[in-house]
Amino acid sequence: MSSILSFQGMDTNIFKEAFESPKVDFILSHAIYCRDVLKLKKGQRAVISNGRIIGPLEDGEMFNQDDFHLLENIILKTSGQKIKSQIQQLGFEEDLASDLVMKVDALLSAQPKGEARIEYHFFEERYSAVKLRPKEGETYFDVVAIVDPVTRDAQRLAPLLLVLNQLINMNLRVFMNCQSKLSDMPLKSFYRYVLEPEISFTADNNFAPGPIAKFLDMPQSPLFTLNLNTPESWMVESVRTPYDLDNIYLEEVGEISMFLLLHLNGGVFPGLIFVMGKKCRILRC
Repeated sequence: MSSILSFQGMDTNIFKEAFESPKVDFILSHAIYCRDVLKLKKGQRAVISNGRIIGPLEDGEMFNQDDFHLLENIILKTSGQKIKSQIQQLGFEEDLASDLVMKVDALLSAQPKGEARIEYHFFEERYSAVKLRPKEGETYFDVVAIVDPVTRDAQRLAPLLLVLNQLINMNLRVFMNCQSKLSDMPLKSFYRYVLEPEISFTADNNFAPGPIAKFLDMPQSPLFTLNLNTPESWMVESVRTPYDLDNIYLEEVGEISMFLLLHLNGGVFPGLIFVMGKKCRILRC
């Protein structure tokens, strides 16, 4: 080795003295850290800055002075400067403060990044919003809905929000995003979502009759068709209906029909035929 180094113009005595100095152990410890912790292979290059690892760099990929300057500015603007100002207020010495900034920044950078909560402030909410205030003195959820009131989505959302308001304490704001001009009413159906906030029981500890859908103050002259939107795996048929549900004139009929779901035992596979009802009266669906 000495002859080779001498040939390259290096002073072998100085090199031998540096190689045998205690600083070599410090370099070897870094080499072991790169191999065991950073999982870098021999010859691979990487840049470590406050716990952030940039690399391994590809062969021929340059990381020059400008790149280091850019990395330093990014770290200072994103977190370093804020952490430094907080630590300086604690009165640490310069050397200790520098190491503490590095450790805190590395710890924070290892935490999962979450989306920041954004508070939206809406204008003109006096006449175009429905607001339900939460109970005072309790933790509440802030719920904001923006809907076009004459759409099918609005029909389904309204009962869900009403039931949700019974289950949790929430600050509800519903903003009406209406179309400015309409040549015709886009929504020509009446919709009821059958849903209850919790299971109810009778005085003798039996299940209470389930929720029902009521249609009140309906126009009498139009021709209506009754449809059901049920989960895909359910097969529901009418229990009692003396009239044709595809052509309903409310002027000519009274009571319309009744649909009943008695109970479900276990899970129902899509398309599976199952039996609902008591022994005295079996309903096949």
